Amino acid sequence: MNTESLLFFRVSFTVMFFATLLIGGYVIKNHQRYFGTDGNLPQETSSERGYSSMMIYVIWLHMLMLFGGFALYLH
Repeated sequence: MNTESLLFFRVSFTVMFFATLLIGGYVIKNHQRYFGTDGNLPQETSSERGYSSMMIYVIWLHMLMLFGGFALYLH
């Protein structure tokens, strides 16, 4: 494999991996702000809020594995 032609992809996936880490840290830090109780939706239950946060974290973990896998694979 020609490593010079893959430099762009290596750098891209590495940057996206670290950006995904930072975004995940930001979401975890502001968890209560994004997934806490909302006064405008009094009928929302805790299971609905838990399901919403679980979907966000599952998608984040998949993105983290995808970008991290490609970044490591191309090195």
